[in-house]
Amino acid sequence: MRAFPAAPLPGPLTGPVADSNGAGDAFVSGFLYGTVRGRSLEECVRLGAAAGAHACTVAGTHESPITESALPATFSR
Repeated sequence: MRAFPAAPLPGPLTGPVADSNGAGDAFVSGFLYGTVRGRSLEECVRLGAAAGAHACTVAGTHESPITESALPATFSR
């Protein structure tokens, strides 16, 4: 078992925490994004955490997915 830190919030690409609905799905999406691109486990987890953190900035179940171009920028922080 390994522990990974959560992505920081808020940041320059995200707003204040509004709701955690969809954060798990967003995490999986970010993780899979890294997986299909051959990234390491650590990178995949960080990409997933960044996508999940972004999802927490949207109220309720409104959709506002992180863009492909913003994900790597968020990941590099």
